[in-house]
This record gives sequence, C-alpha cells and structure tokens, in this order.
Amino acid sequence: MTSIIDNALGDCLAEHGIADGVVIVGVSGGIDSIVLADALVRAAPSYRLRVIIAHVNHGLREQHSDADEVFVRAWAQERQCQFICEYTPTLEHPSVPDVGIEAVARNLRYDFFLRLAEEHKAIAVFTAHTRNDNVETFLMQAARGTGYKGLSSIPRTRLLGYVCPLLRPLLDCSRNDVQSYAKGKGLAWRVDHTNDSFQYTRNRVRHQVLPALQDALGASAMHGIHTTAQNMTHVRRALDALLAPLRNMIITDGSTDAPRCTLDVVKLQTLQIDVCRILLLDVLHCTAVDVERILALLQAVPGTRATLHDGVSALRERDHIVIGASGVTEHLPVTIEDFGLARSGNRWLMLDRIEGPYHGTYSDEVAVFDADSIALPLVWRPWNDGDRICPFGMKGASVLVSDVLTNLKVPHETRRSVRVLTHDSSILWICGLRRSDLAPITPATTRLLRCRYGSDVPTNMDTGNG
Repeated sequence: MTSIIDNALGDCLAEHGIADGVVIVGVSGGIDSIVLADALVRAAPSYRLRVIIAHVNHGLREQHSDADEVFVRAWAQERQCQFICEYTPTLEHPSVPDVGIEAVARNLRYDFFLRLAEEHKAIAVFTAHTRNDNVETFLMQAARGTGYKGLSSIPRTRLLGYVCPLLRPLLDCSRNDVQSYAKGKGLAWRVDHTNDSFQYTRNRVRHQVLPALQDALGASAMHGIHTTAQNMTHVRRALDALLAPLRNMIITDGSTDAPRCTLDVVKLQTLQIDVCRILLLDVLHCTAVDVERILALLQAVPGTRATLHDGVSALRERDHIVIGASGVTEHLPVTIEDFGLARSGNRWLMLDRIEGPYHGTYSDEVAVFDADSIALPLVWRPWNDGDRICPFGMKGASVLVSDVLTNLKVPHETRRSVRVLTHDSSILWICGLRRSDLAPITPATTRLLRCRYGSDVPTNMDTGNG
C-alpha cells in the first residue's frame, strides 16, 4: 500500500517527466529530508534514477553539526547512494549581519546544489519543504505587512541557474504525514536541538503561534492557511498578466535632459480604484503614501500639486499627472524597452547588445551580462530603502544596497543620486558601483548585453565590441 508521501513524490516525478538520469536530494538529517530521500531512493529503480545525497555542514552547532554529517553519510552508504558534503562555516560569512544566518545558510545551500547539478548533469534537485513550512512562512510574511506577492506560496518548483529544476514534492504533505511515513518504514533521523530555541522567529511561530491557532480554529486551520497561500500564488500570476497591458498608462519621457513620468489621467480613471493602486505600486516602485497622494490628484483640479517621497513633486494638469514637474526628476524610474541611450537628469545609461566573446574593458562604469538571460524591458531607477542585491562573487547571498554603499564609502550626500538597473524586480547593477551575480558571462555565452553609465552627456559613444 502506497503512502501519502509516495503518492506525492510519484505525482511530482510524473508531472515533470523525471526519469533516466541523475537527481540530487538535499538531506540535512532531519525527519523531513530523510523521509523524502528514503521515498526517492525506493522509487529510483522504477524511474531509472541515480540518487546523489547532498549535505551541507554549516558548522552552526559544533559537534552536533559534525554528527549530522556522519549520520547522513552512513545513511547514504547503507543505501549505496553517492554522498557529497560541503563544509561551509556560515557564521563567518560577511552577509550574516545584514540578512541573518538562516537566509545566508539557505543561499549557500542553493549555490551548492546548483554547482552539483551542473557538475553531475542532474535533471532535478529535490528539497523537503512541507505544508508546515509553507504555513509558517505565510504567517511570518503576513505579520510583516507584506503585499500579495509576499503572501504567495513557497513555489513547488524553481529553476537553479537556467536549466535544472528544484522540486518540492512534499509541499502538500503535513508534518503528520511525514511522521507516519517515518514510523511505518522504521526510519531514524537526527533531531536539531536548536529547533526548540525561541531565539528564531520560525521556531516561535512553530511552537507557540501554530498550536494556539489550531486550539482556537481547529485542526483544519493549517490546511486552510496553506490553501490561502496557494490561492495567493494564483492571484500573483493573474495580476502580473493583467497589469502588463496597463503599463502604457504610465509613460516615462526620456527625450529631454530632465525626463518626466507622465500618468494618463483619462485612462487611469477608467480603472477600478484598487487596480489603479496596484498598478501604481507595481510600476512606480513608490511608497503606499505616494500612491494615495497620486490617487487624490486624479480627482483634483488642474494645477494641484502633491509632494512625494524625497521631495519629488507631482502636478495635476488637464489630462495628465506629471511626476517630477518641479525639476526633481532624478528620482523617477525609466523603463528601458530598447537598446540605446537613456537619460535621467545629468546621468545617462547606454545599453547595447554585442556578439561574444567580450573583448572590451571592464570598469565601474561598464557591466556586461549574458544577453540571452535577460529580456527587455528593464527599469532604471533610484535605489529604495530595503532594496537588496546578490553581488557578483558572493555565491547568491543577498545584501542591502544601503550596506553596499556603506562598504564602498559612498558619501551620504550623494547616495540618493545612485540608481539601479533592474530586471523583473531583481537588481542587475548598482550603476557605476557593483553588478549582481545574475546573468553571468560563461564559456557558453554567445551574445552580451553591455551597460555603460556616466554623468553629463556622452559623446562619440560607440556600440561596437569595445
């Protein structure tokens, strides 16, 4: 008789066509990952899979971390699986003060999984996230006041790099399902004593908040929250699609030395108010307070002004709202839909696509990316508080842009003039300062996106191969 775990894994393998190849499963030694690995090893002969057990020793719990590694190694050897371990002293990572131990550890694990997938030509990587993980994440995000994107479910699948899928087959399975499987198969696992420490937010949610919710609302509360997170994923995808054709209601004019952002009042007034609100947030990357002031201008008489964050002015004209009308225009985003020159105040950005390999120069003012990994449009905008970047060379760890500026000793009086280039809300480049690890140049790169940045008007700007 097959279990809920077996059925969930089988559905995942069938849905993604996982067969005839190498697969990698991340195993910490805890009950969730041991159950997933056991089910995968048992299913492997039927799907002609070779399973690699991947373990990261973060060194966070001294001898306990080493004991975890010994346990997982022995577990893999008993099942004649290849075992690969990486020791990563996470506490020594420079990003820990900025993003926290848990985030850094997660980024290091995914970087390790990606390197293994590339080295062994794996067709999939598996991790053991469960319904409980999804519920905990939802509650923590909700408590922080996130928007609809932050309330979306942990994705069932994501890409590692640009080819290998990372799959989470147990996302619909509860911790009780996992425990029943482990008991039925007589499995042993490691218990992380830090899971009981209230030092970590997730543990407080797990041991205090969730039991209280179930006591108050019944055992079905967990399933209900999990379903809500899944519904929010559908909402996110739907809104992304619905907003796409509406973005032409917000026009960025880069034809002058002082570009302005122009909102089409007539078109925006045709939208339901909440659609308009979400559209402004999505396109302008402004604050919620700014949005409310702009919405008020939609009903105001021509000549009415509103002051937005950082002193930016918005002016209601007859059929338009002009943001940056006071001349404070360097705070406006510029949507780049084609190659060539873009301007913001006295700053310019030149984008061109060239054939690889790249023989030009590298400097703070030049950043080069794999063009086939990036699709226009891009957004060139000021950095905002809370913006994060995964700097090149830091193996996927994200840091605050504000901390990058501090580390580079950018003077406080000039920080607000710094702009970033973004792709799908991810920061590609802190212009003139630091590029991200997105779309890196590799030996397989055939076309390159070259970005050049400076102040004052560029002269004799070539678009060739450097």
